[in-house]
Amino acid sequence: MLKASEIYLLNEALDGKDIYGLDKEAALRENLYSEVKALDSLKEKMILNEDNTINACSYQLIKGLEKFKMAKSYIWVNDILLSKDDTDYMIFFKKDTESNVFELKKMANFHLVLTILKEYEFLRGRDTIVDSSINNMEVEEFIENYIIKNDNQNFLILKKEENVRIPYVSLYITYIEVEGKTYKYDLLKKELCEVSPKVARLDISKLLGVEVK
Repeated sequence: MLKASEIYLLNEALDGKDIYGLDKEAALRENLYSEVKALDSLKEKMILNEDNTINACSYQLIKGLEKFKMAKSYIWVNDILLSKDDTDYMIFFKKDTESNVFELKKMANFHLVLTILKEYEFLRGRDTIVDSSINNMEVEEFIENYIIKNDNQNFLILKKEENVRIPYVSLYITYIEVEGKTYKYDLLKKELCEVSPKVARLDISKLLGVEVK
């Protein structure tokens, strides 16, 4: 697990520029006020050598960070941030909100889909025939009636941002279970519809580059 300041220190081995999803200024402040500075912490964790040079561990982290920064797009899956390119695996950050540290991991796209479905049980339900009519709904109304009102924890938010010269959000949807039914809410189109769990699984697989026949 790494602090943002430690990740940005490793980032100096690349271009030193901003890392998507990690606030650079906050990382610098974190290092400024921390009792143990990022450089010393990385040496304590044996990620850097005592003479400040890289070793096998830091090399792998830097290579992973390089792949992350070269992504064609970034995808948020709740609190997990994925980097998407044309390969069959992804580099992603997972944040521990309590301790404010990050885990930089590598996983095959297929295994990543299985991991998501394992964590969100409501997406593993049987295929069912549903009323798929579309209802227009403002974001505030959706949050109030489907999340806050039901104190709902069974939801999965997917947000995709294209990593181009002028970045833009190309997809922003939420899957949520309410009273045994699965709904899909498009935050860009402001549209709500009921879907079968199978449709949700196919959508997620396609988004993460996994072909499902």
